Amino acid sequence: MKIGRSLWGRIVLAQLATALILAVAIPVLTGRTIHAIGDDLTRSFLARMIEQAQDDLDHGRLPHALADAVAIYVERDGRLTHLSGPAIDDVLSRPEPRARPAFAHGPHSDFYVVPTGTARTWLIAAEDRRHPAALLDDFTTAFLHRFVVIVPFVLLLSALMSLLAVRHAMRPMHRAAEAASARNPADMAVRLDETDVPLEVLPLVRAANAAFGKLESAYELERAFSSTVVHELRTSLSTILLRAELLSPGNVRSALEEACQRAARVIDQMIELQRVSANTDEHRAAPIEDVIRQTCEEMREQVESGGRVLDIAIVGDGSQGFSFPMPVAAIALRNLIQNADLHSSPAGKISIIGDPAGEAISVVDSGPGIVVREDTDGRLIYSRADGVASRNSGLGIAIVHRLMALIGGTLTFHRNADGGTVAKLWFGPR
Repeated sequence: MKIGRSLWGRIVLAQLATALILAVAIPVLTGRTIHAIGDDLTRSFLARMIEQAQDDLDHGRLPHALADAVAIYVERDGRLTHLSGPAIDDVLSRPEPRARPAFAHGPHSDFYVVPTGTARTWLIAAEDRRHPAALLDDFTTAFLHRFVVIVPFVLLLSALMSLLAVRHAMRPMHRAAEAASARNPADMAVRLDETDVPLEVLPLVRAANAAFGKLESAYELERAFSSTVVHELRTSLSTILLRAELLSPGNVRSALEEACQRAARVIDQMIELQRVSANTDEHRAAPIEDVIRQTCEEMREQVESGGRVLDIAIVGDGSQGFSFPMPVAAIALRNLIQNADLHSSPAGKISIIGDPAGEAISVVDSGPGIVVREDTDGRLIYSRADGVASRNSGLGIAIVHRLMALIGGTLTFHRNADGGTVAKLWFGPR
């Protein structure tokens, strides 16, 4: 088993690393604490010796040490005089006299030098560390008081290291989950990255990738079948149109040609949907104005030939730089314009409103409006609000729904103040 890729293996390694860190940190912290306690106690102890010696001198008495291991010296004008206590072997290693009290360590003694207030005169208390019995009880009590602070710190450090270890071990799982959430439904070839995934989770990731593979195969089979059917239908329609031309001009021939043309538009839309769904590389971005103007120029002749007006507007100050996916936006916008052209009044206006800040494009018409209802099988069914039957199959709107779903957008409908329809393409989050 590769311990480095195992979730529990990573936690174990992190715990071992924590133990090694604590194995080094605890002795260091304990040693520093012991030395700090010793210095503090020694300094305070020698300070009391100095105070006692200073009091004796002020009252004309000869200073005497309060412990067997402590000696009192006076230094005046650079000359050292031993006042009481045992002789200290390393007294010459005492710190240089200063204007403030100074504490220092000699080879085997500790020194505390304090100015007396008299010019160029200092009292020196020296303790031989080879006889520390007088400080043992105080030292033990002080050490326990400080060690109580060290223990919670060590436990907190251990818990923090454990949390960091678990977070680090779970990071590949979070990356895999984010990749699965961000996966483009139109890109069937995308798989979850198995690199650095913990061994405990690796079977689940591989199963997900296998499911994606099966889904891709099924999608390719369905797309190939649909493509075959669509092309067969196109061939059949072409044959029917050729045969219709043999008929005498009249209502029958006109009705037949019109029905074939509607069916041909449906087939063309199906082919366009298949092409866009298969070629995800074409989902390139383009500025909103380019998308709208290019599509409207293609549709202007068709719309204005029926007496309607095609109007373009961009809301906002134009500083927003949001770009819309091409050609998805163009196909969706074209279908909505065709739908508005079919249902608008003969002299009505169709307005195309681009909203870069809201990441949306609206198509507003002056028609009777659209009513949306859900069928028993979950399909959305669109009908004219005035109840008049439409010759349109509704496939264009269904294609728009499918295209928007491919890029994570949505399509909504609502009535405007004039009773017409506002079809809105949302390309960003709502």
